[in-house]
Amino acid sequence: MRSPLFLLLLVSCSYTVQPADLPSSFYGIDVAETIESAETAFLGIETSLLQSADAFSLDVQPGVLIKDVGDDSPAGIAGLRIGDILLSYDSHPTDDPQRLTSLLTSERHSRIVQLEIQRGTEVLIADVELAMKATSRLRSKYFIERGLLRVAFSNTFEGMPQIVKLDDLSPLLSAGVAVGDVVQSFQGRDPGSSFELVRRIRGLKPGEKVTMTVTKKDGAQIKVTCESWQPETFLTEVGLWPLFYYKRYPGQDKGVFTCGNLVLVDLFSYERDRNEQKYSILGFFGWRTGALILEEE
Repeated sequence: MRSPLFLLLLVSCSYTVQPADLPSSFYGIDVAETIESAETAFLGIETSLLQSADAFSLDVQPGVLIKDVGDDSPAGIAGLRIGDILLSYDSHPTDDPQRLTSLLTSERHSRIVQLEIQRGTEVLIADVELAMKATSRLRSKYFIERGLLRVAFSNTFEGMPQIVKLDDLSPLLSAGVAVGDVVQSFQGRDPGSSFELVRRIRGLKPGEKVTMTVTKKDGAQIKVTCESWQPETFLTEVGLWPLFYYKRYPGQDKGVFTCGNLVLVDLFSYERDRNEQKYSILGFFGWRTGALILEEE
C-alpha cells in the first residue's frame, strides 16, 4: 500500500516541455537564379495571384487575375481585358503567375494557343497567336524550401514542379522521393508552379502529415506520405514539491533552481541571469558572482 507521502509527492510533480524557437528566416523562400538570353513567347499581359478574400488564408482560387493588357499585344488583339481571369493555357491550369511564365518560357516558336478566360460568370475560349521576343533576363533556376521538407524545385516545360535537390535530412528521402521526380499533387491538390508549391509548404505546421503524388523517371506514379520536419523539444520547467524546482527561460539565458521548499523560505536557491549568478541559503545568507558592470566610454 502506498503511503500518503508518496501520493502527495506524485501529485506535486510537474514539468513543461516546449519546442525550440525557430529563426525569423525559417519561413523565407530562397531562389537560385541565372541570367539567360533566349527567345520567349509573349502574350502581353500582367497577372497576379487570385487569392482568397481572407487575407490570412493560403488557399488559392483557380486562375490568375489579368491586371494589365498591352496595346496591340497578342492578348489585346484576341480581346482579353483587364479584370479577366485566365483559367488555363492550352489545357494547362494557370493557378499562379509563375506557372504561366514557365509555360511561355517553354515555347520555342510562334503558334496559336487556346486560353480559357472567365469574365464575370461567363467562361470564354480565346485563340491567341503568340509573339516571340528576344530577352536577356534574370531567370529563377529553382526555388528552395530549407525548413519543413528541405527540398528544391524547378519548373518543367509543362510548368510542373520537379525536384532538383534533396537535403540529406529531408523527410522526403525516407518516403521514396528522389531527384528528378515531378510533383503531380500536393495534399490532394494541383501543386501549382515551383514557387507556388514552396509557398504552400511554408503553410504547413511542423510535424504535419504530408501527402504527395510524384511521377518517377520511368513514368510510374506513386503516392508518398511523410511528416514535415519539426524542431527538437526540451525541458523548460520541472518540479517535485517540496524537494526541488527548476525553470529555464528559452532565448533569455536565464534560469532558477531551488531545493527544500519550506513554504516561506527555500533551503537553497540559485538564479542565473546571463553572466550573473545569485545564491541563497535559508533566505538569510546570499552572495552573487559574475555581476555585469556597466561602463561609460
